[in-house]
Amino acid sequence: MNCAHIFLFTFLLLASAFTKAQLPSENPECGHIEEQRHFIDSYLKDLEGLGYCIIPKLLSTSETETLYKRVWNEFIEKAWPNCKLDNRSNWKETFPRHNTYGLFAGPAGQIQVIWDLRQNPLIVDVFAKVWNTSDLIVSMDGLSLMCPCEIREATFASWPHVDQLISSGHNIETHGQNAHIDFVSESLLKTKPYTIQGQFLFEDSFDGDGGFYCIPKSHLRFAEFAPHLESISQLELPQVEKWKIQNSYLQDFFRRETDESGNLYSMKHITAPRGSLILWDSRTVHWNQSSSRGRPYSDKPKVRMVCYICYVPKARLTDKARAIRKEAFEKGICTNHDPADPVLKYTKDNLQQEYEQYVEDPSYIKPKIKLTSLGESLLAL
Repeated sequence: MNCAHIFLFTFLLLASAFTKAQLPSENPECGHIEEQRHFIDSYLKDLEGLGYCIIPKLLSTSETETLYKRVWNEFIEKAWPNCKLDNRSNWKETFPRHNTYGLFAGPAGQIQVIWDLRQNPLIVDVFAKVWNTSDLIVSMDGLSLMCPCEIREATFASWPHVDQLISSGHNIETHGQNAHIDFVSESLLKTKPYTIQGQFLFEDSFDGDGGFYCIPKSHLRFAEFAPHLESISQLELPQVEKWKIQNSYLQDFFRRETDESGNLYSMKHITAPRGSLILWDSRTVHWNQSSSRGRPYSDKPKVRMVCYICYVPKARLTDKARAIRKEAFEKGICTNHDPADPVLKYTKDNLQQEYEQYVEDPSYIKPKIKLTSLGESLLAL
């Protein structure tokens, strides 16, 4: 009898220990979900309060290194055959440049590696959390490429701007009247954005590397400064002159104003490691800047390389927009940042006259893009 009691006691003790040992393997998912929710709450909070956020190392360093090389192999070395990743000796002459700001349109956004990013579930999920739906469409925006300043000088002044304007219909009042769009209810953010833009970093962007700059909290003042930007846009002046006036106005506006706590606004360099995703509200004042000499690792300085990416709910898509998206995809042409209000962006649209020698080589052939089922849904043709 004692043996039976001992056996029963031992069995119950082992069973209890086994059950406890199973709890971590049953609950890790719950723990992970809670951690994920906390992380999501964190970046949504930053988007609301600051107008931007950083999701660090969404993809691993090794994954991103592979993607970086693919951009070179699939696009740069094909569109500019004399410019090679492994030979920097002639980059001063051959590294592509279409404009002062290192922006590339045309075929730059219609390459397989960029589509593989667009249809990556990890990236899509971030925007799904923002919009509270996974039924999204994606932009077909381009790239930013900048030759290291240690090889070819490329400094330029700050050019603060926003990508959302009232006259474009990107305001709550207009869209709030359209039940089929009604974007106010789509987002989890209390600030009710129209679009959240993003950039994926193929390379580190730290102090001295240039990259993304913004004025934190500037999105909260959009209703005050946007009408003046609209007025400037209506002036009968060359576009470049209007941009200069708008940039000057924005800098003056935030130089004299303070935030809700009485603090001065600042121009902030948003740094992040490669593989990270930087998001910003389209009402946030932002710009990019070139790298500066004397930065760390100047013996082999980093290239500035990011792709721009933006998703919005598919419910916004109209037949007209769908037709433009179809044309962009089939012709291998970029669009602007707004997936639901696409505008075709050809090379010539971003090509400044002094850089015409950097037009893509005639031998460049538009690649045939392979889409996953998620990619097909995001393209929405």
